[in-house]
Amino acid sequence: MKTMILSCLAVAMLATGAKAQMAIGPEGGVNISNYTGFSGGQYLNTTIQTGLRIGGVIQDPISHSFYIERGLFYVLNGYKMDVAGGNASAWVNTAELPLNLLYKFRANGAGDRVFIGIGPYLAFNLTGRYKISALSVDRRLSFGSDDHDDMKIVDFGAGANIGYQIGNGVFIRAHAQMGFVNLKPYGDANNAIYNTNYGVTVGYLFMHEMKSHGHMHGHRGCDGDRDMECCHHGRERSRDMGCCHHGGECHHDSDCCRHHSCCHHSGGCHHEEMGDKHEGHDHEGMEKHEDTMNK
Repeated sequence: MKTMILSCLAVAMLATGAKAQMAIGPEGGVNISNYTGFSGGQYLNTTIQTGLRIGGVIQDPISHSFYIERGLFYVLNGYKMDVAGGNASAWVNTAELPLNLLYKFRANGAGDRVFIGIGPYLAFNLTGRYKISALSVDRRLSFGSDDHDDMKIVDFGAGANIGYQIGNGVFIRAHAQMGFVNLKPYGDANNAIYNTNYGVTVGYLFMHEMKSHGHMHGHRGCDGDRDMECCHHGRERSRDMGCCHHGGECHHDSDCCRHHSCCHHSGGCHHEEMGDKHEGHDHEGMEKHEDTMNK
């Protein structure tokens, strides 16, 4: 089991050296959870428990608006329940690996974006406690697949989220998740435990790098994030970098032509299809030089 957990962690946080475009950052907030189900055919009258959700995410763009987001979180799940002799409460320390497909779209001209996401998650229940204060009951929860265990280790489910990302990288997110695995060892339809949770988190995306002609731009990108002014005559022009984008390609220290049809760098045109005067003079000079040499 330890080998499987380490393997999943390694896959989820696999380095993306081949990808030039990525954002990484911390995220944390409130997690509200419950374990619902049946015991002996009777519905478990459990209520929510408030805990924590702390970790980080990596976002890789697969298009202008769609992103693959991987995460690694510590999640404190739990439940409360009325039992004979008092109130019972349980806490479960969980390591969670969510994988989401995000869709982002502009909220305003300042670079703010709204995003929605959906995807599966894989979770591992690590440790936990069960308490009944009135009866002085305080014991550890056991995790495994044996009949005497309280709960299975591995959980799997799906979730959805929606959030708002400010142009400087700060974002807020609301999420909801539902587990698909019956966590009761040797459980059946009449004996089942399922995890559900929802909550609100805040985070910050940094080390945002965009690739263009082999150049890396920290906190800058050609996808409309941050300080970019996009989609001007089908090109993009950066407000603060002074560069012109043609076909998604960035040229440093360059200026746009009047008609936004090409980029000039040190007096030269980057694109062959542009019939610029400077380009024409360069070709003419080259032809005269070749004629002189031939003579």
